[in-house]
Amino acid sequence: MSDNTIFTVRRWGSEIHRSIQAYWHIRTFLNDEKVVGDYLNSHKPLKAVRITDDGILFEDGSVVPLSDDENDWELLTAHTINLSPDDIKVNLQEAGQFYNRQMIVITATYIEIILKDFLRVAFLKFPERMHNFLDEGNGNKGLVSLKLITRAPSLEELLSDLSEQAASNALKGRFKSQLNILSRIIPEQEISQLLQTRLIDVVEKRNRIVHEASQEQISEDNVRETLDTCLELLTSLADIAVKCNISIDIPNDDDNPF
Repeated sequence: MSDNTIFTVRRWGSEIHRSIQAYWHIRTFLNDEKVVGDYLNSHKPLKAVRITDDGILFEDGSVVPLSDDENDWELLTAHTINLSPDDIKVNLQEAGQFYNRQMIVITATYIEIILKDFLRVAFLKFPERMHNFLDEGNGNKGLVSLKLITRAPSLEELLSDLSEQAASNALKGRFKSQLNILSRIIPEQEISQLLQTRLIDVVEKRNRIVHEASQEQISEDNVRETLDTCLELLTSLADIAVKCNISIDIPNDDDNPF
């Protein structure tokens, strides 16, 4: 049995936990007053990097306008900025918020990729369920081009390619619609309404951050809840896989798959 027929629950769980660990270390640093104090005491003046249209660009991304008589880079290389401890603290707080928002983005991406991977494997288990999601562009569902068939090295590889295509087609559009489609493809699915609501909230929050440049405040608790939601989805999909006799990469009696 080839690996692409297995829903890799343990692998996804490990990746999510690595993200959790990285986040925990960053937050531990930002929340430790002694560590932050040591950093403030050791902070060095910022050096000039280059001249831009707006002025002098410094290492931290800040820009200081040039005066009319400053136009020689050689004279500007000596420029430095001394940030006050309060300025640095504000920058650290902003960095913490930036990282919190990026964790929402990363977790929403995990959610979407895990759903697609599960659906791909489910289509390999139940090829007939791909029918409505295979379309050569002519409106006829379930048809596969002769060219694709003749180029496939084997039936197994053809089905693998088709399952990727069908999973991508099925998971287009708004995320709420994707969950509805999933429930029709996999009637055995048991993703609770509460979990679905939380998943939709994560993806919509990600969309605001990415597509609207939202600067909304995201707390550490928000990040942890988001990661927990992703792990709960993975657990639910693993349970569905077992009920559907879809192979997973953990023993059925493993109480701690992640």
